Amino acid sequence: MNRYELFEKLWGTYIEKLKRVDDLQAMGRFGYQLRMPKKAVAIAWNKLSLEFPEESKNLR
Repeated sequence: MNRYELFEKLWGTYIEKLKRVDDLQAMGRFGYQLRMPKKAVAIAWNKLSLEFPEESKNLR
């Protein structure tokens, strides 16, 4: 897997996790019900920023 494909995969995972949190909030979920989905977003962002530190500064 080249760097472009890796970036696309990590970015897609991050966006997917963010969308899931947005969907849960739209359904009325709050507090502890969002704890693990928000943690999944943080984990996806950490993986992206560790692999691509230069791009991650510009993305957030």
